[in-house]
Amino acid sequence: MSGSAVDELARQLRADYDAAPRGRQAASIHLFGIRHAQALRGVSKSAVAERAGLPKSYGTEINKGVQLSEYVAITKPLV
Repeated sequence: MSGSAVDELARQLRADYDAAPRGRQAASIHLFGIRHAQALRGVSKSAVAERAGLPKSYGTEINKGVQLSEYVAITKPLV
């Protein structure tokens, strides 16, 4: 995936995180992983988190969402 595509994912992650209600930021990261699972396959989730200005360790949370995407569907927006 190109650097610009990773940058776009990072921008979207940051926007989702910033828009999340207080106490729901972790859920927003999981939902991001679910919503963008296809685009995130083969991409360093830690790099996306870092480019979004979030801790590198949040890549683990993004990956949880990607893994959940095979089993769940988003039925209600977080905000």
